[in-house]
Amino acid sequence: MNKKLVLSSVAILAAAIGLTMFLWGEKYTPKEDFLVFEREVEADGGLAIDASTLVSTEGVRLTDIFLQESKKFSAKSLKRYGAERPTPEEPGGYGLKLTFVTKDGDKILSSNIFQLKGWLKFEQTTRPNRRKELTGSQPELAKAIEAFTGPVAIKRAFGVALDTTEGVSDDLAKRVRQIVDETRAVQLGADGKNKIALNLYHISEDPYQGGRQRPNLGMEAEVKASTDWLVEGKAKPKSSVLRGLMPILKEMMENKDSRPKLHIFTDGLENLPEASVYKNPELLEEANWSKLDQIADIGALNLKGLTVHLHPLPVSRPALMEKGLKYLENRLKKAGAQVKIEAF
Repeated sequence: MNKKLVLSSVAILAAAIGLTMFLWGEKYTPKEDFLVFEREVEADGGLAIDASTLVSTEGVRLTDIFLQESKKFSAKSLKRYGAERPTPEEPGGYGLKLTFVTKDGDKILSSNIFQLKGWLKFEQTTRPNRRKELTGSQPELAKAIEAFTGPVAIKRAFGVALDTTEGVSDDLAKRVRQIVDETRAVQLGADGKNKIALNLYHISEDPYQGGRQRPNLGMEAEVKASTDWLVEGKAKPKSSVLRGLMPILKEMMENKDSRPKLHIFTDGLENLPEASVYKNPELLEEANWSKLDQIADIGALNLKGLTVHLHPLPVSRPALMEKGLKYLENRLKKAGAQVKIEAF
């Protein structure tokens, strides 16, 4: 036999024995992977999600560990957790703890744990037995992932309120339809497990709310008809945004356990005989806001839990509208709502 080959074989054998002795010895430290996968149903709407897209809070892709489609551990996992021949880089025998947390805002809907115990010493079990242990746990992990990624029953209340004082342009109608679509109310409502409400409001008539429609989300034609009604509102010479919003805000808060979200399309400008910001623009100065409160004091409501998106209108007096929206933003926040002024 070639002398060099013999020496190489001996060296390799010695290295293997050395690795084994080292890992069997006192210096072997049990290791465990702790990974947390979080899901926020506010972001995905409670719809089923693709397991292949999941990344843990530690930055590890689920597919690096487990292939949900085949319901098997990855080749990398078999080596890391002790089912395949070890290497100095991957001595094997790691433990694995996966936590799957489903949240809805600040509320935790569920938290499930999958755990595979690690070795306390190197090759505590034989690799065939360890492989059997891993493959035997695959159905449990697959079931946990399926439960985590499947549809989640949710409750949501959406509202879209449109100020039609100056009529509705084609661009405005297009934007309103887009927002109605983006709520995904129709898509969410198609699942009978979910409790979804979609309220469509006019803010127009003098001086009160101009009507509301709540279409059956399971009927596409009814949703379309209600959306058409919303964007076909007629211009009115007089109106009160504040008086119009009061009943809308109160109705939305009747669903406060459904994380209500209201989109308001308005210029925020009052046009009443007793208070017209067109004739008296100084009413929009912060020092005079208390006079607007006398029309309808939105700040006195309890709107905690409500999210409001203020959408400006395409108007000829943007500077005046900006002040009107700032007033609305201030009073809505004072009442406890979360508020964001959007770009048109």
